[in-house]
Amino acid sequence: MSLLNLITNSGFETGNLNGWVFPENSTVTNQYSHSGTYSALLEQGIEPAYIGKFVPAGTGENLELIVSLAKDSNLQAPAVLIQVFFFGQNFELIGTGLSTYLPANRLPNAQTSDWQEVYLTTSTAPAGTTQAYLLIN
Repeated sequence: MSLLNLITNSGFETGNLNGWVFPENSTVTNQYSHSGTYSALLEQGIEPAYIGKFVPAGTGENLELIVSLAKDSNLQAPAVLIQVFFFGQNFELIGTGLSTYLPANRLPNAQTSDWQEVYLTTSTAPAGTTQAYLLIN
């Protein structure tokens, strides 16, 4: 059975963050990639960096995510927080589907083409869910 990818521009192969909402301190780079040509680069520093994306979802669904992560230098990797929130038709928050925290200094180095794949499944979407919001921070 093949998986249906609900995240448009999930591999950043447009060369930009089109379709990702509210990106902060984030860009697309062709310097490193896990597959394809591009990857998203969330800048490390004192300011937060994140990308987010709304995807269709429905009551009773469980969404599966595969996220490939790496740091881009020999410096300590920052902590990473991956969350999914369920929203209703009028963008009202209905619930949290997942919240996964990867502690600092746990990511491999993209300079050596080493990536960590994280496999996640949300909790079941509650009644009234029409969309989910993925946040990578």
